[in-house]
Amino acid sequence: MPKPAGLEGTDDLFDYYLGYNDERQLVRLDGSSSVIHDANEYENVRLTPETASVYLPFFCYFIHSDQGNFYVLDGKNDPRMEQLRPMMDPDVIKKIAPPTLIREDEAGYYLFSAYTLYGTILAKTEYLVHPQGFVEMGDDDPVWQMPAPGV
Repeated sequence: MPKPAGLEGTDDLFDYYLGYNDERQLVRLDGSSSVIHDANEYENVRLTPETASVYLPFFCYFIHSDQGNFYVLDGKNDPRMEQLRPMMDPDVIKKIAPPTLIREDEAGYYLFSAYTLYGTILAKTEYLVHPQGFVEMGDDDPVWQMPAPGV
């Protein structure tokens, strides 16, 4: 599918766009959080516990750093587990759960625990999700590392 006019670029790694504002202008999701934050501000996003639990994996998926994106697993039956399961210790697999709301404070901030793949590491991670859609990564505890190729 061709990219919208004016959005072509040399970096074809990302092919996802977000439509917002009165003209429903398409903005390329380029791995930075600013595009999502701008859309959230324009649309006056106010997350609830239910929408925050779906928003967290979306946000993390489209944020990229040196090792790629942050992929929040949706439990031990997540599609990514199909490839990972044969390499993983069964005791680690048993622990993997969907994102879990730990608590909500009076200001509407949500603290989640989630299993996150980043690069070759699977970590149990805490996230603070703001009602306006900002996400802060808190403590992370690596629980598994993908074996090196050929091992």
